[in-house]
Amino acid sequence: MKNAQTKQTATKPPAAAPVPAIQPPAADVEDWVSDTPSETLYQLEMWQQEIVESIDMTRREYVSLKRHLAGLRGIAPAPPPAEPAAAEKEHDIVAWFAEIEEADRGSNTPAENFIKHLVMVSHFRPLTPDEAASCLETFREDFNDMGETARTFVARYPEAVKSATAA
Repeated sequence: MKNAQTKQTATKPPAAAPVPAIQPPAADVEDWVSDTPSETLYQLEMWQQEIVESIDMTRREYVSLKRHLAGLRGIAPAPPPAEPAAAEKEHDIVAWFAEIEEADRGSNTPAENFIKHLVMVSHFRPLTPDEAASCLETFREDFNDMGETARTFVARYPEAVKSATAA
């Protein structure tokens, strides 16, 4: 969801101040570091005189960028709070789908990718048994490929796996 677009603006862009690569740690963590509202539009913008370049992003990408920026500035963000399950009600299908979408990492999460693909196909055209079977076959291939990819990664990078599981 990275759409680069330029647009004209009548407002004067904010002046860019030079920022050293690493800042000393801040005494208090600013709200922007730890607080990220959900269900909103996330964008990265670059202003150059009358031109604005906007890049749309997911909430996950936005949070990742904020954490990286906080690290560059020497701000230690508070540990992320345990996210409450979006689907607190027994039959909240919209919240269930939001959780699936948030967890989707493409081919690295074959089940979430499969469910999202089925919903997308169903949205644009009637879902037929043949189309569902084709989606299921792709899911099986992605699922098996992910297992092979995981085994290969563990074999090639045992130290990375060891440090990631220790954290």
